[in-house]
Amino acid sequence: MSLSQQYREEGNHILSTAGKNLSPVVWEGRVTSALAKYNAALTTATNKDDEASAAKNYAVGSRKLAEFHNTRRVTKNMKLILYYFREAIKHYCKAYKEGHGRKSSPWLKDIKSKLSTVLQESYDFAKDEDLGHGRICILDKVLEAIEYDNFRGECYIEIGQVYFKSAVLALDKKNNRDSLSFLKECYRPVEEAKKYGSRSGNKYVLSEVKVMEQDVFLHTCIAESIQARVIGDDMLAKALTDYENLPMSLIWEVMDWYKKSTLLAREQDIEVEAMAYAKIGKVYHRVLKMTSMGKVNYKKSLDMVATLHPRTFNTEEWYKECASGLAEIQKDSVTEEEKRKDEERKEIIKCLKNELEELDTHKDSVDLLKFVYKRFPPKNPKHVLAEGYDKNMRKTLCVAIQHYHPDKIDAEVHGFKWKVMSEEITKRLTNKYECCKGID
Repeated sequence: MSLSQQYREEGNHILSTAGKNLSPVVWEGRVTSALAKYNAALTTATNKDDEASAAKNYAVGSRKLAEFHNTRRVTKNMKLILYYFREAIKHYCKAYKEGHGRKSSPWLKDIKSKLSTVLQESYDFAKDEDLGHGRICILDKVLEAIEYDNFRGECYIEIGQVYFKSAVLALDKKNNRDSLSFLKECYRPVEEAKKYGSRSGNKYVLSEVKVMEQDVFLHTCIAESIQARVIGDDMLAKALTDYENLPMSLIWEVMDWYKKSTLLAREQDIEVEAMAYAKIGKVYHRVLKMTSMGKVNYKKSLDMVATLHPRTFNTEEWYKECASGLAEIQKDSVTEEEKRKDEERKEIIKCLKNELEELDTHKDSVDLLKFVYKRFPPKNPKHVLAEGYDKNMRKTLCVAIQHYHPDKIDAEVHGFKWKVMSEEITKRLTNKYECCKGID
């Protein structure tokens, strides 16, 4: 028996006496003593076989001490836990390396399994640290202890996920700069994971790389879109400080930032894109007084929001401003249209002066009906005076009002002039009808 084997057996004996019934101090002392024996076995090993076995034993002892300190609720020593996890990982890697070609396949398979387990335990331990650089620091230390591409790729995935989760958290808190910073940090671990995953043929790593690349791209687009919108907001606020001497070049630069925001968010985040269009609509409407363009962009924003139903945005300032802006434009548009039509109507009334005077010469209801149906027949050929119309004037006048009523007239088909004429005829027929109330 070699000296290295003797040290290993002594270490195994000491480790076997470290039962759960012992006090923590005694238990730790025995495992530490066993670890010292395994270290001696390593230093006295004269061949690769002994070195592989001693490294495995040392890794087992280190893992036990890492678990022991990790479960201490009051006196948890983070540096010591990390130290033992690193020692376990490093020596499992050494055991696998030195045992390759010398140990049996089941032995090597067991080492890989234990290495995978202790790595996962170290990743879980890292999660005890606050999300961000503290956790990254632990994972970087773990990474230093890993020798094999297969496991290095997985560790880089863990590092990438920490950066990504930090970016998402920052984005949720509306901290775009930090979010973009974390997203940029994702690229190195993702590329390293891809490299090691390809070398080792690790399908899990390559699959995770693909997912992470898509996630990072998506959130980078969103964060950059939000950042562009924020820059536009800041520039607009600055430009509006002197409204009387509005710097138009700055306003158009603001619009460029808002448009950039829409492009970055397109097909990535509907809400963020809708917000940018609402901002564009506001500048066109409130600042440039280009209401038609304001209306187009307000409507585009609200149409996007509608696709997100049942989500509601009634409490969001940008949404309320967008909705009220569109309503204001539409109201003004209706008022302008009514004003235009009123002016047009006045001109038509002037043109119809003779016809209207002629209408007013027919004071009798029967005479008026005969005149309007002959002189200004309804456009619908079926609308004629019925036989015996003068027997029930109230009913006849009611039907005539329906025939000439302006609401039934399509100005685009028959012209606005005919619509106005129909309105004037209806007024006079209605007056006659009012006089006939109670008479049959």
